[in-house]
Amino acid sequence: MTPTNSPQSTIRNDKNGPLSGNFGLIPVSNVRADMAAKRAAVEETNNEPVIKGLAGHVKACFSAAKTDKLLVEQRMLKNLRARRGEYDPTTLTKIRQTGGSEVFMMLSSSKARSATAWIRDTLMGNGAEKPWTLSPTKEPELPSDMMQEAQVKAAELVDQLHAMYGGAQFVPQSQVEDLLELSISRARV
Repeated sequence: MTPTNSPQSTIRNDKNGPLSGNFGLIPVSNVRADMAAKRAAVEETNNEPVIKGLAGHVKACFSAAKTDKLLVEQRMLKNLRARRGEYDPTTLTKIRQTGGSEVFMMLSSSKARSATAWIRDTLMGNGAEKPWTLSPTKEPELPSDMMQEAQVKAAELVDQLHAMYGGAQFVPQSQVEDLLELSISRARV
């Protein structure tokens, strides 16, 4: 068995058996010395420039995020009070000190409701019409230069067919139309 080195353990398993010598107990002074040595090693590691630089960077980022969060949180609380129709505590105490009216004009609430309705209309649309949908045209129009190019290619193919069949009278008109359609569809892609 190997000796146990954890600071929580107070029983040591020696070579001579589990309870030999001082009955397997580690003196408290040794445990304290082991723990102090481990602390010193950890502190030495933490004092390295890389670790200190990293810790400083993390602290700076955390404090910046905390400050930004506080600003946003204060603004959100102010907006929530305005929506509920409540004054913030400092304004309310000033109004009470001067004896003014504590009635809050609920303008923010009506503005928030109208903004919600606008957003709902924008996102949901009305009926089958959605604002973000797109529908392609049934037959897209080709630009004139592309159409001329497709017709030239179709004419070249027809000329090749004429040469293969020995003249225009032997090439069926349906095949010529199919070649023209094929050239136009390839130009669209």
